[in-house]
Amino acid sequence: MIGGTVALFLFVSVLFYSSFFTNWAGVGGAIEALKVWSKTGTSDFHGKPFGTYLTLLLQEEAPILILAAAGSAIALFERRKNRFAIFAGAWAFGMLMAYSLIPYKTPWLMLSFTVPMGIAAGYAVQAIAERSWAGLKAPAPALLVAALAVAICAYQATALNFFEYDNDQYPYVYAHSHRELKALVGEVERLAEGAGAKQINVTIASPDYWPLPWYFRDNPNVGFLGALSESYDPNVAPVVIGRESADASMDQTAKLRETLGADYEQVGIYTLRPGVRLALFARRDIAARAPR
Repeated sequence: MIGGTVALFLFVSVLFYSSFFTNWAGVGGAIEALKVWSKTGTSDFHGKPFGTYLTLLLQEEAPILILAAAGSAIALFERRKNRFAIFAGAWAFGMLMAYSLIPYKTPWLMLSFTVPMGIAAGYAVQAIAERSWAGLKAPAPALLVAALAVAICAYQATALNFFEYDNDQYPYVYAHSHRELKALVGEVERLAEGAGAKQINVTIASPDYWPLPWYFRDNPNVGFLGALSESYDPNVAPVVIGRESADASMDQTAKLRETLGADYEQVGIYTLRPGVRLALFARRDIAARAPR
């Protein structure tokens, strides 16, 4: 039984990693990938404490977490065992434990255990539906529990996706672009009107600039330098974007003012994403001509 299971696992793995036996290097690549991700997973990159995922679940997925725990317990201790429900519970909480032990933690990795938690939560609702509670007809308590869970999750999903999508007080807003990014792009377009050139020259000196290449994709005159060299010529571009930070080692605004000189002014500061702000500088004559 075990030998057959291992053989089937190896066959399916080789089948897919070799692209149906057409790329044998893919099998070795799969093994090499384990080395890369083992190094990433144990590094300080995105390192978080052990209880991070449990905290996020309580904040953002509490109905699913509670019902999943209940469903797993019911499946494990009920007299008539449901093997699939036990498997779903072990899958969900086993993955939660495994990912919690790894220092590398990001919100998107939670998909690995929230999906099986949803299955275990569904089993809890089914178990409630099969029992009578305080004289209520069997489906009523289950429907109430399910409706409450769906309502809470729907409210959280709506608030996060349509209203608070760039509010980093929400734990799922981890590296998302801030809505001020569009205001920055709009200001550059306004300055372009003042210069009388739709494809105005723009220098981006900030090392953090994604996803600006997408927003400026129609302008071939945008240069993404990622730094401001000592030999930078202010005449290269009438619009310059740099990093603004309270950390002096990361802030570029002082150096930009010195390098660009009196002919330039700071137009504004915009949040790119949580923890990253960009300062927009423009030549004074262009800023004065830009439409208000």
